[in-house]
Amino acid sequence: MIEFKFRGWEFVRVMVRLENVPARRSKTPGRTFYLAHREAWTKLDRRLDRLAESDAQAFSNLMMKQYVTATFETPEQVREATGAVDGVTAEMNREIAKGDEDTAFLVNLENEIKELRAVKRRLNAVRF
Repeated sequence: MIEFKFRGWEFVRVMVRLENVPARRSKTPGRTFYLAHREAWTKLDRRLDRLAESDAQAFSNLMMKQYVTATFETPEQVREATGAVDGVTAEMNREIAKGDEDTAFLVNLENEIKELRAVKRRLNAVRF
């Protein structure tokens, strides 16, 4: 088992993507990354919802400065998380290419893409 630290927002991006685009069925037995972390994700999502309504500073701190430690039990789980990062960055690139949003929003997307590429490099370095 390998431990991996995501910043709050990185974990949120991965889990939202996996919720919306389920992993393809693996031929290898075992739980998917999403299923292995669904309970933690549900708790974090509820906490973020409450903070978004009551405490913007705490919400920001949880998203930007705190870490979620996830575990990878199999190489397939790493590939699932990596695929989610790829999917998120592809969506962001499409949004940038459309150019329908204001400049500040597009710059924020570009910055997120850079940071998610760093996450992908870290995921690609995971070895069992």
